[in-house]
Amino acid sequence: MVTEIVSFEIDSSVSDEKFIKIVDIVEKDFHMKQPGYIDSELVKDRRNSWVMIMHWKSIQSVKDASKLLMKNKITEDFRQAIIPSSVKMNYLEQKKGWKV
Repeated sequence: MVTEIVSFEIDSSVSDEKFIKIVDIVEKDFHMKQPGYIDSELVKDRRNSWVMIMHWKSIQSVKDASKLLMKNKITEDFRQAIIPSSVKMNYLEQKKGWKV
């Protein structure tokens, strides 16, 4: 499993509530339909930075979905809401997991 961690800031004209609705559409209508998608989470810190944490079956799944994300009409509002220069991406390969 691969964990994709993407941090970014959003345009100040976009409210938190509006952005959450935008991400909800992206997750339900785009990410959840991509091969290899497992799950995702959207979090925000106190400094107004957002982070998406996503799990994928493979790095190839992440790469394929990322390419499509940049072209798909469904993701247009999402791409316009984020500040491109603030985006930082990290990919981590799971070595071990624990569950209750």
